[in-house]
Amino acid sequence: MIAYSQGKELFEETTKQFFISSQDPYVKSIFKNFVEKTYDQLVNNYYLKSWKECVGMILSSIQNQKERIQLFETLA
Repeated sequence: MIAYSQGKELFEETTKQFFISSQDPYVKSIFKNFVEKTYDQLVNNYYLKSWKECVGMILSSIQNQKERIQLFETLA
């Protein structure tokens, strides 16, 4: 929050360093893609047995119908 309040550049650099230094696999492979809005990478890296959770994230985050359909096809 402090980095965000000090400007976009500091916030982006802080976020980047957080993801680099994190040891948590969920943070590195799921949360990072969600925050950076790289949903194609999110779908490609998601745990297959948790596909319902991934569908929920897509439905709640993406408004563009074509993008949703494309991601659902990739997930399938």
